[in-house]
Amino acid sequence: MAHCSGSILRVITPAAQTAAPGGDLCQRTAYGFGLLDAGLMVQQAALFNAVAPQRRCTQDVTLDPSRILSPGGGISVDIQSEACRGRTNEISSLEHVQVRVSVSAACRGDLSISLESPGGTVSLLLDARPNDASAAGLKNWTLMTVHCWGEGPRGLWTLRVTDRRGTVRSCARPSEEEAAGALLAVTLVLYGTSGPRRAAHGKRRPLAGTLNSCKPEVSAENFL
Repeated sequence: MAHCSGSILRVITPAAQTAAPGGDLCQRTAYGFGLLDAGLMVQQAALFNAVAPQRRCTQDVTLDPSRILSPGGGISVDIQSEACRGRTNEISSLEHVQVRVSVSAACRGDLSISLESPGGTVSLLLDARPNDASAAGLKNWTLMTVHCWGEGPRGLWTLRVTDRRGTVRSCARPSEEEAAGALLAVTLVLYGTSGPRRAAHGKRRPLAGTLNSCKPEVSAENFL
């Protein structure tokens, strides 16, 4: 259903909508990929060719030693992935992507985490949160994005962890602290299919109103 939905979306707002660099879908954090058109979904479903079964490719990242996060600073971890090439769970077209992380933190709400795909799409996995004053950090948290949908998975992924010190005012962080935390463990989990890229799965038929550009069709004001 998700593959079918991707071809009948109405694009929302001209300024804030962006095209996914490595795929063919427009997306924005606030509105996702756009507004579903139920009528066109029914038409498209009657013509749509089923995609291959979903596969999962898991890649543990070696961090030895752990990556120290300086106060107010950031760290990046590059992950070179072949998306399980040559194995039974090989992936050539992405669906959703997960990152499992363990991060120690002086103040968890000050942490921000993003992931950049090989195609150049940057997904904000975890934003800073002003009401999260916990010092417990993130212990094997699973973060997810669908912004890379339809992209090729092979290449360099970049995970970025940033300390946005001062976001949580209730955190009593010393002015001369040596570290804001540390990145302890990372696992990249790719979900997708093998075979042709997403746009070739039952190539879009010329239905009136289907998405073929990032030209806005619906104003965000309709949702306010």
